Amino acid sequence: MRIYKWLFILFFSIISFSCATTNTIYEYANRPSPKEIEKIEPSIRYKLFAGIVKSMDGKSIWGQDAEHMAAYFTNLDQSKRLIVPKKIRKGFTVLETKINNRSCYLVEPKTNQRSDKVVFFLHGGGFVFEIDFFHWDAVEKIADTLSVPVFVPMYPVYPENNPDSIMQFVIDAYTKLRMDFPDAEITLLGDSSGADLSLSLCHYLIKNTIDVPLPDKIICVSPAMLFGLDDDILKEMKKIEPTDVVFSMKMMESLPALFDLSVDSVEYFATPLYGDFTQFPPLYVFSGTAEIFYPQVPLFVERVKEQGKQIEFYSGYKLMHGWPFMPLAPESKKGFAIILDIIAK
Repeated sequence: MRIYKWLFILFFSIISFSCATTNTIYEYANRPSPKEIEKIEPSIRYKLFAGIVKSMDGKSIWGQDAEHMAAYFTNLDQSKRLIVPKKIRKGFTVLETKINNRSCYLVEPKTNQRSDKVVFFLHGGGFVFEIDFFHWDAVEKIADTLSVPVFVPMYPVYPENNPDSIMQFVIDAYTKLRMDFPDAEITLLGDSSGADLSLSLCHYLIKNTIDVPLPDKIICVSPAMLFGLDDDILKEMKKIEPTDVVFSMKMMESLPALFDLSVDSVEYFATPLYGDFTQFPPLYVFSGTAEIFYPQVPLFVERVKEQGKQIEFYSGYKLMHGWPFMPLAPESKKGFAIILDIIAK
């Protein structure tokens, strides 16, 4: 028994020691040269976690055609994902409200709560998965570290959803938050599909001249689009596909068919990285070069810059989709620390 204990300690000592690796996170304005990129090596802890993710074979889910994907998610029991974790309920005050029969949770610190800031948190999951454990971990870190309330709307996912129902839910949830915190600075934070929703929400509010103030900041982790991509972008995405531990290019066909979407049906929803950003608040973007969606993001950043708006872009070199939210890896810890600084400033 004692030898296993020492092997366990030795194993994690090696992992901890090996975390002092080449920097993998760069702000877009200070990106590394091609020679420097070749030398970049993620930490052992990151590689171990990426190996675990790869072994879960997410590509087999995202690589299905629309018919098989529909069957999979229709029969998938996600009820446990809708339960607020015990550590959140125990450590914070959790207030639940209902919008269209779906829950929204306001997670508030029990002591020293700030009233000048609040975070509107939109989880990712491709519009097919409910909130995951690492999303709740992010909520916990924000509320605990910054002492700010975090509002978590459980927007509808497949097979309940369509663009109109999702947007109406998010608009209603955001409007409620604005009413409850009229003088607070609101930061929209979303990853993956949640990042897309954050952008779509602002596009919608502006396009439809809805009398609700825009958020003060938007933080997008791994935003992506399925439409409006030219052949050059698609070629770059296909080059990355072998290194992406989660996604398959097949989803570029499957998801639009699953939701019966077209680029012309709901413009603000289908192409959130395009459009007019001149009225947008400051934008902060995180994306990993080992995710198939990465080639879309630098173009989006340049598009926003050309329109004269503030945007900061943090690239995670050789890192996966949603890397700032992933557990264990020092890269994730550093990325999330940047997110906390953005919310706090």
